[in-house]
Amino acid sequence: MRSQHYYANFAHILYLNHDGTIIITEPNEEPPLFYKDRELRKALQIDLLSDHTFKLTFSERTLSIQVDDFKESFQVADMKKVFGQGLIRFQSHSTWMG
Repeated sequence: MRSQHYYANFAHILYLNHDGTIIITEPNEEPPLFYKDRELRKALQIDLLSDHTFKLTFSERTLSIQVDDFKESFQVADMKKVFGQGLIRFQSHSTWMG
């Protein structure tokens, strides 16, 4: 999933690609894009017809993510740009979300 929202380049966005890669978009102050896509997991065969679970927790100190059995945490103090503590926006495209 990848947000196409017009503020997408100014937020931390987690997405699962069709090839199984997991990417996080991280905003920064570096032109020309002002964001960087970072690969968290290399390509891994996934079942495109099955459900995939996303779990996120965003506190004053930590952003913790989980996509299926993949887990990673980020220290907020080390993140280049954070706009709102605890704010998480969910968007989906061609997918069910509940």
